Amino acid sequence: MRDLLRRAFIENAPLKGVAMILAITLFILVRGDKETERSVRVPLAVMRPEGRVLVANPPGEVEVTLRGPWTRIKRLNPKDVDPIVVDLTKIDDGEVTLEESMVHVPAGLKVMSVKPARFAVAFEHVKKVPVVPEPAGAPADGYVVSKITADPPVVAVHGQRSVLEGLHDLRTLPVPVATKRVSFRAQVGLAQLPRGATAEEDLIEVEVQIVEEAAAKTLGSVPVETRPPEGVPRPPNLEVIPAKVEVVLRGGAAAMRQVVPDEVKAIVELHPEDMAAKQRRARVTVEGLPEGLAAEVHPKEVVLRPKRANEQQ
Repeated sequence: MRDLLRRAFIENAPLKGVAMILAITLFILVRGDKETERSVRVPLAVMRPEGRVLVANPPGEVEVTLRGPWTRIKRLNPKDVDPIVVDLTKIDDGEVTLEESMVHVPAGLKVMSVKPARFAVAFEHVKKVPVVPEPAGAPADGYVVSKITADPPVVAVHGQRSVLEGLHDLRTLPVPVATKRVSFRAQVGLAQLPRGATAEEDLIEVEVQIVEEAAAKTLGSVPVETRPPEGVPRPPNLEVIPAKVEVVLRGGAAAMRQVVPDEVKAIVELHPEDMAAKQRRARVTVEGLPEGLAAEVHPKEVVLRPKRANEQQ
């Protein structure tokens, strides 16, 4: 057995060595010409527009699949592949596609694919959005919130266009108005914004105007009373036309609830000239109202005249 092995390796050694070299050379030539594929990570170089902020950033690198001879692929250094340059200075929000032609590789290699082949780009936009104060609770009984304003009335909001398009107003945190009877000012924050949006203001000054609740009431057919000067008797033959008027009351609801209809008087103040005049017009005033109410009289004036002889009988 030992002799057999010795003859196999030693006998005709030069010839066998040459055959071995030829076999290895042929293997290398055949393998070197065979194409294969390899994936490498390639940096992405982005040209950003001046003065604009990207809120959806592109990937830092992409995966590029190359194809070529085995020997070239094996010797390839990933740094031999130039970074892919993407110019964003002339595009707006949208999608960018990476073409194989954008990848520059050493000679003899071919780009098969780029992953991801596309990516989204979104820039920061600014939108001025009105602020809407959010009152919480109700004022004291008989009072209402007549007006509520925000300072500033609008706030600039930054974010993606898709986010800002759906943003129509900015709500504040609740402004407590429960049991309030007088106007007031308060500082409150903004309610939570949609994800990806930021406001230039953190605090909003809110002014709340609280007034007494308005009410109206009509008293029809209120008798008109004449009031002569002090110490002068009321003329027995003086006629008032019309004898009754309509009184419209306006004011706060709390004061209106205190009105006693029988205590509301329509008064005409008499003057000395009214006693002798054949006919004159006189203004009607209203008495017996709680404080804070105003009255309108219809008609505002009545006619004063002496009763005719046949009317006095």
